[in-house]
Amino acid sequence: MDLQFVRNILANAQDVSVHSPELFQSWVNGVTEYHLNPDRTNILRALELGSKLNILEVGCSSGILSRYLGEEGHQVLGIKTGIDCLEAAKLRCSDLPNVRFAATPDDIVAALEATYDLVVLLPPLPPLVYEVLQGKIEKKERCCGLAKRAEYLRLLMNTLSEDGALVMAAGNRLGLKYWLGASEDNYGKPYAGLWGYGSRDLHPRMFSRNEWSEIFRLAGSTYHDFFYPFPDHQFAEIILSEEFIRSDPHAHSLLYRTRSRDLTVPDWLPDQDEFLHWKSLHQSNYLQDFANSFLIIAAKSQERLVEVFPYDFIKLSKNRQRSKYHAVTYKERQHSVVVKKLLDEQQSKEERNTKAALAHVPSNHKYLQGPLLAELWIDALVMDNRREKFKYLLKEYYQFLQTHLARAEQPGQFLDLLPFNIILTADGQYQWFDQEWKVDCDEISAEFILFRALLWFSFAHDSHISCAMKEENLTSIAEFIIFSFELLSLDEQNLLPAFICQEGRVQHSIDPSQGEDQVRAVLLQPFQQSVRVHQTAQFDTQLFWVTEATPLSGENSLNVRAYLGREKQTLFFPLPDSLERLKILRFDPSDRPGFFHIHRLTLRLTPQDAAESRVLWEAVGSDIADAVILEHMHYCSSSMRDVFFSVGDDPQLIIELPESVTEQSYQGRLQFEAEIDWPQSSDYLAVLDEMQTVRRQIREVREQSRLRTEETQQKMDVMYEEAAVMRQRITVLEHKLDGIRRTFIGRILRKIKFSPFQF
Repeated sequence: MDLQFVRNILANAQDVSVHSPELFQSWVNGVTEYHLNPDRTNILRALELGSKLNILEVGCSSGILSRYLGEEGHQVLGIKTGIDCLEAAKLRCSDLPNVRFAATPDDIVAALEATYDLVVLLPPLPPLVYEVLQGKIEKKERCCGLAKRAEYLRLLMNTLSEDGALVMAAGNRLGLKYWLGASEDNYGKPYAGLWGYGSRDLHPRMFSRNEWSEIFRLAGSTYHDFFYPFPDHQFAEIILSEEFIRSDPHAHSLLYRTRSRDLTVPDWLPDQDEFLHWKSLHQSNYLQDFANSFLIIAAKSQERLVEVFPYDFIKLSKNRQRSKYHAVTYKERQHSVVVKKLLDEQQSKEERNTKAALAHVPSNHKYLQGPLLAELWIDALVMDNRREKFKYLLKEYYQFLQTHLARAEQPGQFLDLLPFNIILTADGQYQWFDQEWKVDCDEISAEFILFRALLWFSFAHDSHISCAMKEENLTSIAEFIIFSFELLSLDEQNLLPAFICQEGRVQHSIDPSQGEDQVRAVLLQPFQQSVRVHQTAQFDTQLFWVTEATPLSGENSLNVRAYLGREKQTLFFPLPDSLERLKILRFDPSDRPGFFHIHRLTLRLTPQDAAESRVLWEAVGSDIADAVILEHMHYCSSSMRDVFFSVGDDPQLIIELPESVTEQSYQGRLQFEAEIDWPQSSDYLAVLDEMQTVRRQIREVREQSRLRTEETQQKMDVMYEEAAVMRQRITVLEHKLDGIRRTFIGRILRKIKFSPFQF
């Protein structure tokens, strides 16, 4: 269903280029992002491939890499056997005559007998390719396991020209993210690769670094190098070379603020601080073994390997930034300068000539070695657990900011003077780097930069700081910032509201999906959740349908991911083609409580043999509340227009369709659309935070009352015990007294010779 949805998106798109804004707006879940996100091309964008190459792409998926290579002017032949993926790839590259695809056995055999300048291999290989390659191996040479993969690899490398290269990107089954609980890419469940795959290959396997080294050795590849994309090869942000990792003791610093992701569970996040793991693994010489992915380049000469990847490291911008800010940052081998190059130099030139509140001023700088100031901060809080040491470092940093801003003619140039952009040199001096943003105003103060530093530092180390701050009763990033300001005797109450607005403007200038609401949400969300809110900013929506023949059930439903934020977004639910006599739709607009807008609900029908769809049913604005049945949610009309309020994690809108819609529902393809946004989510978080504070205070009062009650109860228990002892003593005394009485009476009776038993 998801791949069919991707095909529908591509079929209806006017622009299918790599950086198409239209496709960028079409992501609705992890699958669509995987197939449409331009960041997928970073793994190839980082390489110096050359121009006008003849390229074989084995495992072309839905064609995003084919599209990129085609746009670069190369002749591309893609191999993919899955029908859904192949159709999507053809749609993605339909306007590129230099991109072709092979799907039949005869086409694949012919493709593997040609010669190429570059082979791009993204395991796992398509099944039909395996069959064709297996057929090209002599029966007496049939092999299994690593040797089998090596033989396939050797046959692919035989297609290379004398100056050709093979580029392979693959996941590492021993990658750190899998130890932290992420799902194995092919099996879709945690720990599958770590525990071993068993005797049967139910799905294609991933291999470790040592296993890939053995595969390439068996394949006879004399010249091949490992490179390491982070967080992984699917959405690479930075790539490190083997030599750089081995020779630079601070190479792990480049991984600060990179976060792994789960391809099966898009909103997954590790509950541990990855950077501290990367640092420890690097210091122990295990970083390469536990990297999440590998980029392996093979060629017929060492010179060609260096040509393809001539860097110690290369870093690429994320697509969510505005396109005019897209840049590549790299350090070439044997060079001491870090180069930052904008991808669109012409647009950058126009930007510099235009006066703007936020200016992008990337520049080259000398490569510095040493620990990040942010590392010292986190060590003081987490490793040393020393509040006084953190206070000293914070005070030192604040004085550093005050000194530099007081001397600066343009304080705005120090906007990015943050602890992860500062290196501590061997002599204890601060050296800053990567100052690519500048504010064209005098409003920048040392206190605002301190606010930014604390905000993004605590955001990066959310889980560890929450543990370190337990004794201080700090539960959110906002409280941590207030705590830090109080350490420096700064008046946070008068400063923070203005700083939040200021940071919101900065973030929105860089990324249009961000703003003041998102900054406030990060500040107010409780610890250990703020990272999830900011990074994914997503929530689940679901559509159920009921026909005359099928009842309400989980099998008859579709899930779509939506994004928190001010911008309207349309969620698309393509219903199955075979659906007949549709009676009821149930739309669950969220998986959490909060305020949101539903602007429009539409059910469309695309008749058979027709290109245009028509509206079968629709409700807009205030009419929505009258047209549906609301469950676990409320509607109110206010100055904020039509607002819906979810009171739980399962709000529902039930749509009982008119008979006229039911009668027409079988005449073509149906698609339900919901136009929605969550502009008041941060306000809800503020209320939630206040409620949590009140609840915490109530718990404290109850705890004090309980302690007092226990103290009173203990006193009463002591009194009861003393009374019991007294009662026991009285009983003993009464028994003794009774004995005395009996003895005294008996003596008297004996004297008068009278027996009580004579009656």
